[in-house]
Amino acid sequence: MKFKSGIEQSIYILLILDRIPQGYAITADDISNRLKLSPSYLKKMMKLLVHEGLILSSTGKKGGFSLAKPLSDINLSNIFDAIEGRGTFFHETDLISNLVGEESPTGQKCSLSVVMETIEDSWRKIMEEVTLEELEKKIVLEYDTTKIDTWIQSVINEGI
Repeated sequence: MKFKSGIEQSIYILLILDRIPQGYAITADDISNRLKLSPSYLKKMMKLLVHEGLILSSTGKKGGFSLAKPLSDINLSNIFDAIEGRGTFFHETDLISNLVGEESPTGQKCSLSVVMETIEDSWRKIMEEVTLEELEKKIVLEYDTTKIDTWIQSVINEGI
């Protein structure tokens, strides 16, 4: 399985929005410039995050985006669902019938489907356990985040 780059981008978008003071918003163009991402692709990700209820969008002169809920209430599974959708990874096509030359005698799912569902359930559980709050704490321990805070303050000051 391969993740779309939108998963990583969305995580960093949410981490930026968490650092914005209450009552302020930041534009998609500002975020796009900071992360050096395609503005059109970033706006697509932002739209998906708004639709999923992870961020808020406001219009007007001081419009932009802000976080809809605390990072402690957002897990990696929420972001995955927003960007990739809620479908399952593996879709059984009953190819087993072609392999063995007959339908399942018991009418049950094939063994491969059962194994793949177990893997997906485990993977999903791990994703649900990791919140963005935990991820942010690790980032703050590993990196000097004063530059991002300085940048956010300058963006806010430009908008005043």
